Amino acid sequence: PNGTLANEPALLQAMGEVLREGVAVSKAELVSIDPPHPVVLLKRVLRTTAANRSSMLQDLEHGRTTEIRYLNGAIVALGQKHGIPTPLNQLLASLISTAEGLSPTILAA
Repeated sequence: PNGTLANEPALLQAMGEVLREGVAVSKAELVSIDPPHPVVLLKRVLRTTAANRSSMLQDLEHGRTTEIRYLNGAIVALGQKHGIPTPLNQLLASLISTAEGLSPTILAA
């Protein structure tokens, strides 16, 4: 569940870095989503959706294609366009894209 992610300091830090990459790209695209404290906003979202399981996780569990290319993949592409490094978004997009090709039983193991 989403709420458990807020209790993992290393994951929370990584998620904050992923967000910061996205904010940097949004600024370059002249999209105003500049939260004063991205991790504070992230924690609020995790608390608000504490009982939810992410749609991407559910897609992977059911062998479906995720929206990773349209989310993190778009951040990577736009980052390249503007010369903004997005290594964590690239890593996530690569890992999830790879996982899409795996059997749901392998993912559950």
